[in-house]
Amino acid sequence: MREIQGVRVGRRTHGWLLVLVALAGAADVAELMVTSPSLMAGSPSRAVGSAFGLAGFLALAGLGARPVRRPGADAVRRWLAAVLAAGSLLLVAVHLAAHVGGLRPASVAVLALLALALA
Repeated sequence: MREIQGVRVGRRTHGWLLVLVALAGAADVAELMVTSPSLMAGSPSRAVGSAFGLAGFLALAGLGARPVRRPGADAVRRWLAAVLAAGSLLLVAVHLAAHVGGLRPASVAVLALLALALA
């Protein structure tokens, strides 16, 4: 059992919390991609970055849904969560420097940091 802010959380519950957070992150990125096609078409690097973020969140959800009993599986999950968190924080920094983006990049960063804490 693991304790998160005074609440005892089992390994299975902990994994499902990671799945929910990762799916929320994937939904946020997918919503941007679907509702802003001109934004994606205008910048191929933005589209590729969004696609990698979406794939990363979906992969993290898959890794959290089913505990893998192989050596190094936990390390892969933590590494992927760390890469998503670092990329999201970098995205926030870029948006802050350009004075654009609003709350969307921050919301993805919060979800990525929460996923890192759960991984």
